[in-house]
Amino acid sequence: MKKTVKVVFKEDVEKHLKGDEIEVASGYARNYLFPKKLAVKFDDLEAKKIVKKLKQERETRQKEIDKLKKLAENYQSKKIIIKAKAGKSGKLFGSVVAVDVAKKLKIEKSKVKMKPIKEIGEHYVELDLGNNIKIKVKIKVEANKVVKK
Repeated sequence: MKKTVKVVFKEDVEKHLKGDEIEVASGYARNYLFPKKLAVKFDDLEAKKIVKKLKQERETRQKEIDKLKKLAENYQSKKIIIKAKAGKSGKLFGSVVAVDVAKKLKIEKSKVKMKPIKEIGEHYVELDLGNNIKIKVKIKVEANKVVKK
């Protein structure tokens, strides 16, 4: 029968993630994991610190994700209107770009993923809020001033 030891990983190793608690062969732990400081014994004080810290990080990340989801719902329910100069045909002089949308929503322009909008009407724009939360919001582009030619 092989001797095993329960360890907590300090780093991601192969298919095991940081904080995973598993039993491994004692030789593998003694000769590989411990010398490279990739894991510690489960009953070690450092193991308890790692597990506690990881739990706090996960809670913090979950709070951030919840906050972003709430923000996403807010953006989707909001009526977003951007005014721009346009001609009679509905074509814009210039275009509405990510900077314009970002200013209107009060977010960073890097979070707005879109192609320039060149005509009035309703358009969908993708927002990448982070933590894998992506949403599409409806933007209504209206003519600010109709210029006659």
